[in-house]
Amino acid sequence: MSMCLALLAVFISAAEAPEQPQTPRDKAATEELQRLQGNWKFESLEKDGAPAAAKEFKDRTLFIGGGIFVVRQGSTMVQAGELHVDPTKKPKIVNATVMLGQHKGNVMLGIYEQDGDTLKLCLDAQGLDRPKEFKTAADSDRTFIVARRVRPKDEQIDIVGKYQSECMQLDGTKFVSEVTIDRHGEGYLVTYWKGKGIAYVGVGLRQGDVFSMSWANAGQVGITTYKIEPGPRLVGQYTNLGGPGITSPETLTRPKKKLDVRLR
Repeated sequence: MSMCLALLAVFISAAEAPEQPQTPRDKAATEELQRLQGNWKFESLEKDGAPAAAKEFKDRTLFIGGGIFVVRQGSTMVQAGELHVDPTKKPKIVNATVMLGQHKGNVMLGIYEQDGDTLKLCLDAQGLDRPKEFKTAADSDRTFIVARRVRPKDEQIDIVGKYQSECMQLDGTKFVSEVTIDRHGEGYLVTYWKGKGIAYVGVGLRQGDVFSMSWANAGQVGITTYKIEPGPRLVGQYTNLGGPGITSPETLTRPKKKLDVRLR
């Protein structure tokens, strides 16, 4: 078994374990992180009460994947670590534990605000005193960032959400399950639910109106490619590793009634 498949098997085993109930605050934080996933490009940067020169933050991006953040200058990593948010506070608060790069070992305390594709962050790099407003002062060791989401122009249909999957199996029978698609950084996490358990998990990448996903359960590994249609509706074909190479159809559609698969 390859390292990738071994790690995926560990993930599936963990996913099949009974899910611990979330507190309202934990649930709000999980949903908030989902909205923050992906790449954000710096539009302005203020440090210690003065705006930074444009060349200082040119090509600088903030990537958020799961609970991990990475700040890059072009292709060079500037800083990376863990991100924890609490959207129940006013203003919303963020703690950034720096594991690599600038301020390594610090827990930067901050506040944030998201308005559509615009993200504002104000951080105390030393982690001594959380900012109360979105501005900095001389010798404060604080940073105020305004960033804009990097959103491909050919990805106007948002595919995140809950679906009903119908696929045809090799023996001609139909397999129906519930599916959730979540953003995970620049990719997607796909979970198939059958009854009260997880049937499959997958990781997907999107390019325009094409969505490709590799998936696995305890005994199968495969790949599915979909065409994204308005609705959204995903129409695809799948095949599995070790099989005869036959492709079979699968369609993901929005359910007629609300699904609450996460609370099973």
